Amino acid sequence: YCRTADAIRLAYTAIGSGPALVQVTTWLNHVELNPRSPVWAPRIEAFRKKYLFVMYDGRGCGLSDRDVEDLSVEACIRDLEAVIDAAGLDRVSILADCTGCGVAIAYAVRHPERVNRLILYGAFARGRFMRNASEQELAEARTMLDLIRVGWGKDNPVFRQLCTTLFMPDTTPAQNAWFTTMQRESTSAENAVRLVSAFNALDVSSLL
Repeated sequence: YCRTADAIRLAYTAIGSGPALVQVTTWLNHVELNPRSPVWAPRIEAFRKKYLFVMYDGRGCGLSDRDVEDLSVEACIRDLEAVIDAAGLDRVSILADCTGCGVAIAYAVRHPERVNRLILYGAFARGRFMRNASEQELAEARTMLDLIRVGWGKDNPVFRQLCTTLFMPDTTPAQNAWFTTMQRESTSAENAVRLVSAFNALDVSSLL
């Protein structure tokens, strides 16, 4: 564990050996469960053979402090800073997907001397509320938040199937079951809504 500048306790782990590769967390994360996941385990195993692979749970998620007032994008950037410092890493490569990409970009701009390279997958520079979206697209984004608010981690098969299909449309039964478990274990519905809302308002285009 380490602590951020605003005294939030974060859980992190470093496995393998070699050049440092840090994965920026998303809210669907749990450092203790990820290595046993039918979705993430193959990737983790591949990376740990070549790198010192660092993973962490962001504020409000996983094994990190859950009852957190500040779940802003800025706070998520501070989380990444705290983990890299706590792990004693001078220079790192950063792997990020989805909502983690904006955090990775901001970190690289602030600390260029510490970043070897960025690997961004499924990245976006502007969140769903910042893209000159049509009314239909905005309605879809708001509906997604409502779905998370009422259906996150529930046993109701209707909600579970909707959430799984939206996030991971091509899943095996084992991956489907894992996703439902991860919803429960990674964070609360309230925190998930707050984090998704924050990243819907993200705009790092000027940093790019």
